[in-house]
Amino acid sequence: MHATSMLRSVYASQGRLDDALRMSKKVLRVLRRVFGDQHVDVADALDCVGQAFSRKGELDRAMEKYVEAHEMYVCLYGDAHDRVAGVLNNMAIVFGQCSLLACGLQGRIGGRARGGGAAEKGQGHPRQEWVRAQV
Repeated sequence: MHATSMLRSVYASQGRLDDALRMSKKVLRVLRRVFGDQHVDVADALDCVGQAFSRKGELDRAMEKYVEAHEMYVCLYGDAHDRVAGVLNNMAIVFGQCSLLACGLQGRIGGRARGGGAAEKGQGHPRQEWVRAQV
């Protein structure tokens, strides 16, 4: 598994982003099979897949992985942990890289786009309050 993770890093450093994403997903699949869905290595792998999507510019998919990793980290460690802070930082980077509407995230923050404008979609989404509290 370590070799696959290293290969992912080499691909990313070479700009071979599709290969890096493929390796990241492979690591995640294996770790989920071995450890299940509530293990720190799985959360770390989700964060890596999110980073790979982010590098490719697939910011909505990156955010999905970051949200999943965040939920897992909080379940494992609580809110006050460096891994929780790290994934929140990655989420903030994604917010900074795109408009909320372009990423389809308006429903996750109460239907409000950057600048406070209301959006029609997303009202009543179950994660509204959670994301609003994190941002």
